[in-house]
Amino acid sequence: MSQFGFKAEVKESDYSVPCRTVEEVEEQAEKLGRVVVYPKPNQLFIDIDSDADLEIFHRLFELFRSTNKFKDSSFASVASPSGRAGRRHVTVTLPRTVEPVERVYLQSLLGSDPLREMLGFCRHDAGAEPEAISVFFESKDPTP
Repeated sequence: MSQFGFKAEVKESDYSVPCRTVEEVEEQAEKLGRVVVYPKPNQLFIDIDSDADLEIFHRLFELFRSTNKFKDSSFASVASPSGRAGRRHVTVTLPRTVEPVERVYLQSLLGSDPLREMLGFCRHDAGAEPEAISVFFESKDPTP
């Protein structure tokens, strides 16, 4: 692990900047046996990788809600389809809409996986379709 919590060796297949179009995102999800979930205009998608990260998110979210613009925000959390312990997908609902690059910025501020958010920023910078920048890949058949 690096000092930032990333794997010591990152394979390009693990973290790459492709998926600049919705079609590419859909194809990638299909290869993984997943479905794509797109955020609503007023939603953030926070990718949590551990119980400690979830604790940090809770603290940051309370501070986030102390601001006037985001005091009416809420969130819901589900287990990541990876099935790995501590991994969560958190959907934050805001009282206003956000632009894609602001979504990446706010997700990062709230403790989302930093590498995921950097890749989202790179996709934005590379001219990706706005809908393809921040998505969740979820199980096709979610368990109740």
